[in-house]
Amino acid sequence: MSQLRGAFQRCPRLTEILVPNFVKPADRLGLEDVRAFQVYLVSQGISWPALNQTVCALRFFYGVTLDRAEIPERIAYARTPRKLPAILSADEVVRFLEAVPSLKARTALTTAYAAGLRASETVSLKVADIDSQRMVIQVRHGKGAKDRTVMLSPQLLGILRTYWRLARPRNWLFPERGDKPIDVQVLYAACRSATKAAGLTKRVSVHTLRHSFATHLLESGVDIRIIQVLLGHTSLSTTALGGHVETCEDCALSRVAYNSCRNRHCPKCQGAARERWLADREADLLPLPYFHVVFTVPAEIAAIAYQNKRQVYTILFEAAAETLKTIAADPRHLGGELGFLAILHTWGQTLTHHPHLHSSSMSWRSRKNKDASPPQPLPSGRKGG
Repeated sequence: MSQLRGAFQRCPRLTEILVPNFVKPADRLGLEDVRAFQVYLVSQGISWPALNQTVCALRFFYGVTLDRAEIPERIAYARTPRKLPAILSADEVVRFLEAVPSLKARTALTTAYAAGLRASETVSLKVADIDSQRMVIQVRHGKGAKDRTVMLSPQLLGILRTYWRLARPRNWLFPERGDKPIDVQVLYAACRSATKAAGLTKRVSVHTLRHSFATHLLESGVDIRIIQVLLGHTSLSTTALGGHVETCEDCALSRVAYNSCRNRHCPKCQGAARERWLADREADLLPLPYFHVVFTVPAEIAAIAYQNKRQVYTILFEAAAETLKTIAADPRHLGGELGFLAILHTWGQTLTHHPHLHSSSMSWRSRKNKDASPPQPLPSGRKGG
């Protein structure tokens, strides 16, 4: 119906466009003229949806206005090119979500990723749709007016509970002013700003998070038909998941293969490049043993860090550095000066808020002879807080 309405709206303008491009009157233009007109539109850079809307108008113009029934069926629609969706790695998802400044938008986008929801489904969630007893989320009136149930992970439940304590939504889970949900444009705008802030080169939308959710499940071994149900797809399409099917010519074994993400951490398409990268980095290391220490913070302090990042993370860095230097200076362990790198991670592998510090000791010197000394094990109970 919307296409027909668009065709009606385009007809007056279509005549205005057709006439200046041809010497003959519009009612005397034939099929070859129409094809030449389509080629002209493509050369002008018209989008594929707009081109097909023009085809609808042309078919209506010849079939209804001019009553020339033999022409409309011969005016072909353009076949829209099928592009592979952009897929974010787990690290990119974390960087993206951390770059969203608004608590409401960040929680909504986290929910969209963790449950594989569409933008319209995310903003339409109500507090009552979160079933913590059954650990599911009820999606009502999704695409095609269909209801479905999606999984609710413990990590997402914890994030939603933290959000509820801070925002206190009553009816809609992500409300706007008044008793109505936020507009999907709020999520689209948050995606654009977060993509830029995170320094991502990929174009990220809410649907990108949905594709990433499906691909990450597929990579972790989840059956593709289960993913189909979670996404609410009527038909099974591996293209929508960013993959394709490979079949062995000898044994006829089929498997789902993922399209290249060009990420060096991908074991499928970047394994060789990853090994070369690791070899290059290893060549830069000093010929000394290394020692890896992880410092974490209690859950109570992690909750404070969520809203006071600069203060808490500064204290974490200072405390970790002081701990390492104190242990290294002790003659029972090293009796020297310790050199180390510390890297802050604020999210865990399961995408939960989990601030922790990775510290790698790379070189040290004895205070007496200044020679490199082998590391001594840290005492039990001091391998990270």
